[in-house]
Amino acid sequence: MPANQNSQNTSGDAQPRTLAEARSETARLQRKAKILAILLGIAVGIIAALVALMIFMAGHASTVATSAGVGGTFLAATYFALFLEEKAGVL
Repeated sequence: MPANQNSQNTSGDAQPRTLAEARSETARLQRKAKILAILLGIAVGIIAALVALMIFMAGHASTVATSAGVGGTFLAATYFALFLEEKAGVL
C-alpha cells in the first residue's frame, strides 16, 4: 500500500468519518443550495427586467412608466422564481 493512503479509507474519496461530520456536510451543502437558488431567482428577475426595459424603450414609453414596469417585472419574476423553487423543495 502506498504511504499516502489511509488504511481505513482506501477508495480515495474524501468521505466523512462520523455521522456528525456527515450531518455537518449535508447542512453545509443545503445552505449552499439555498443561496444558489436565491441567486438564481434574482438572476431571473434581472433578465426579465432587462427584457421589459427593451420592450418599454421600443414602445417609446415615458420614464415613469418604464421605471414602474421594469421594477414590477423584476419583483414579479423574482418572486415567481422563488415560489417555484420553494414548491420544488429547494428552499
